[in-house]
Amino acid sequence: MNARGDLQVRIAQLRGIPLQAEFSCRAGELLAVVGPSGGGKTTLLRMIAGLNQPQSGEIRCGEQLWFADGINLSPQQRHLGYVPQHYGLFPNLSAQANVMAGLDHLPKAQRRQRAQQWLERVNLQGLPERLPHQLSGGQKQRVALARALAREPSVLLLDEPFSALDRETRERLYIELARLKRQLQIPVIMVTHDINEALLLADKLVLISQGQMLQQGSRGRCCSSRAMKQWHGKWACVISLMPRCCSTMRSSNCNGCSLANRKSLVMPIRVLAMVTRCAG
Repeated sequence: MNARGDLQVRIAQLRGIPLQAEFSCRAGELLAVVGPSGGGKTTLLRMIAGLNQPQSGEIRCGEQLWFADGINLSPQQRHLGYVPQHYGLFPNLSAQANVMAGLDHLPKAQRRQRAQQWLERVNLQGLPERLPHQLSGGQKQRVALARALAREPSVLLLDEPFSALDRETRERLYIELARLKRQLQIPVIMVTHDINEALLLADKLVLISQGQMLQQGSRGRCCSSRAMKQWHGKWACVISLMPRCCSTMRSSNCNGCSLANRKSLVMPIRVLAMVTRCAG
């Protein structure tokens, strides 16, 4: 029997986009699904959300069975939060109205108050009446996150949540996500092609390519695996050496770690301390 709130996924699909996956994510954990474009990451996320149906398998959240033979709950019945790649905001609705649009399950009198509370929690005070085109990319992302979380979901799904943002905005949202993860205590599944991002934020990783899981487990286990070396060889050196030399940014011999790879780590190292502190 899995603990209340934990997410367990076991799915298989041979037709259309082939996909095989089996993993779990505990409440309070962030699991990163990492892989190249076209590898099946978004399809996997949509199956968890109930937007796509796998051929076979089982998806369970806590004591509730979401998908199995003869069972396929709708996204509304799964009561999850989903942030798609391009935010999915309604262009003709204000930030506050966009958040309220996800609260149909609440009485009307409560929707505005709940939306305002969550806009404040993601640091968007003073912007409730702005339309999406009046918001920056980071602000749009925060509205989408507020809309997903205002539902008080059982699971939070994030599809490439930072891919369209500049580096400074990404860093601020990394810290925000780490803080929220600690507070919410729900499973969080994040799809990304950025191994840097996954190593910084995730408790566990699932490596996926061409619809097949190559490796899953802790960051250390995945980073040291043959699958990681085969999938993304240039990162194998960086990851394995980071605790010994790259994390201190020494300019001396890095045992084969190139200067270009060391420079690529400057950003996550600079915010690592703050993310770790927020994640508790």
